[in-house]
Amino acid sequence: MAYDMRSLTRREALAFVSLALSAGASTSLLSACSSAGASDMASSETGTSQLTITFLEVGKADSFVLVTDHSCVVIDTGTAKTAQDVVDSIVSLGVSAIDALVVTHFDQDHVGGAATILRDFSVKAVYTTYQSKDSDAIDDYLAALDDVGLTATEVDATTTLTIDGVTYVIHPPDSSSYDKDESNNSSLVTRVTLGDTNFLFAADVESERIKELVADGADLSCDLLKVPHHGIYEDATDELVSAASPTNAVITSSKDQKEDDETVSALEEAGAQVYLTRKGVVTAVTDGSTLSVSQE
Repeated sequence: MAYDMRSLTRREALAFVSLALSAGASTSLLSACSSAGASDMASSETGTSQLTITFLEVGKADSFVLVTDHSCVVIDTGTAKTAQDVVDSIVSLGVSAIDALVVTHFDQDHVGGAATILRDFSVKAVYTTYQSKDSDAIDDYLAALDDVGLTATEVDATTTLTIDGVTYVIHPPDSSSYDKDESNNSSLVTRVTLGDTNFLFAADVESERIKELVADGADLSCDLLKVPHHGIYEDATDELVSAASPTNAVITSSKDQKEDDETVSALEEAGAQVYLTRKGVVTAVTDGSTLSVSQE
């Protein structure tokens, strides 16, 4: 009998995996799953054959799932309203544990689903920026951290992680406060690399932070750019596009809160193929030398 994993609940999916293993099914069934020992296996020496990144359709919010043969990393969690959709999407990818959860900043459309994810999955590590605001979503996230016995790492210096052969370079804000749009400008920016293929997740950074990153000399070049701040055009948008020089770009926007036409034009004029999550889930797959991007 054939099973559609996307139609199963998390409990059903895990039960199916257990049944398949007990029946002697091929371990290739678990090739996309993150196991309890994934961190032990994850190193530049083991490597991975493929990285799949799913850019979820969760309205004007960010949530991205990065899966390799033996790992799963989640960058941002959508809103509290879409938390179950995010969980179901992660499960549909065959994931049972998360090696790293990156909460780029504390706006509700980035941290809102974190409490649910922490309670529904075995999360091994959490990385965040400094807390610049208070909200019910943040309170729920902090309570969930306490419930599962985790302490988040506040990234205050450029941090490099290698998980199953994929390199994650996390750039924190230079300043501990910003006069304008502090929450967005305090975002963590993450550059993800497998082989010769690079992705830049720019969270919600605005002009002040973009100029800061460029001045710092951070390597922002990428094959795919997660466009910051839901495609809102900034004074420094052209500067970021020039520094990143992406061939593909993903904008998280919604039908009610669309991206700015100026941002799309800047990307297209630079030669990038632009994908809008308001039009469906975007999937990027790379083996480190080739990259394919598709949209449902």
